[in-house]
Amino acid sequence: MLKVIGCTLILAGMTGYGVSSVCYMKRHLEELVEYKEILYALLGEIQHYRKPLAEAFDTIAKKRSEGYRQVLEMIATRMKKFEEAKGSEIWEDSFLSCSRKFLFSREEEEIIQKSGHFLDAPDMESQKRELELYEAQIDYRIAEIQKTIGGKRKVCMYGSVLGGLFLIILLI
Repeated sequence: MLKVIGCTLILAGMTGYGVSSVCYMKRHLEELVEYKEILYALLGEIQHYRKPLAEAFDTIAKKRSEGYRQVLEMIATRMKKFEEAKGSEIWEDSFLSCSRKFLFSREEEEIIQKSGHFLDAPDMESQKRELELYEAQIDYRIAEIQKTIGGKRKVCMYGSVLGGLFLIILLI
């Protein structure tokens, strides 16, 4: 009886690990999609509404999840104080201070940090082109992840269950 309970707990734990891994992948993809939406919203606020950057960041922050809201509010606050730092430095510092809240890979973090360089662009047209460039890079990462996520989900689920079964066989 004790072996059956132990086997059940091992199998349940390994299945839980697989489910957790799948949720991690899904959340990672959702964060990238939300970041793309932020870039798109920034483009709209700057180009169509012609809002000052600090005000644009405040407006966008109100509609975002907690991690992004905090970053965007930090950027807006520092821009309203008219700090001596360049806009891209404010962007990078704000994202770096909250980087633990996101599930980005190093490559994605580099793209996100570089995307703040649009703040240093001399005119609105340059800002628009830079935002579109970084949006395209994020689109590519999203498409790449969407291609592989189905297979990775199956591998995580099957691998965790089979790993649990293998562990059970070893212990019996």
